[in-house]
Amino acid sequence: MAIDYNAILNEIGEDVVVALTKELLAQNHRATGSLIGSLNTRLQVIPNGFEIQGLMNRYGFILDQGVRSSVVKARMYNPHVRTGRKHSDYIQALADWIKLKGLNVSPFAIAAAHAREGIPTKRRQATTRNKGKGWLSLTLREKKDSIGQSLSEGITKGLRFDLNSLIRENQKKFAA
Repeated sequence: MAIDYNAILNEIGEDVVVALTKELLAQNHRATGSLIGSLNTRLQVIPNGFEIQGLMNRYGFILDQGVRSSVVKARMYNPHVRTGRKHSDYIQALADWIKLKGLNVSPFAIAAAHAREGIPTKRRQATTRNKGKGWLSLTLREKKDSIGQSLSEGITKGLRFDLNSLIRENQKKFAA
């Protein structure tokens, strides 16, 4: 019976997805569940090996690293600059999020706080684990040793199996 490396690697990927989901929930990032629902892994066969690819909504990277206030002002919201557009996708997204959360606050107030302080805001940084950022990088750092151990155990088991198969095969040849 051959060792199923795909199963070992898929199990590692699933373990990482579970850990990432737990960290998102611990940081209270669950408004729509879209990011959690998008977490997935894909196993790719590459020359001389395998690769586990992590997949998620692009928003996950923004949530992990945050956005500096200068970037918010330049690209998302600057109350002192008018573009001539009648509609802002950013303000609309904030309004949708506010409605979803059942909050009673203006999307413009949140946008102004983002433009002043960045994302996450200082208030959120003060009230959440790891300052409201790093859910991805923090979790991967914490899982690094267990991922390495799982890989090591899987490879050792595979090598042991291959070596035992080789010995049995050669014993049959010499016994004949």
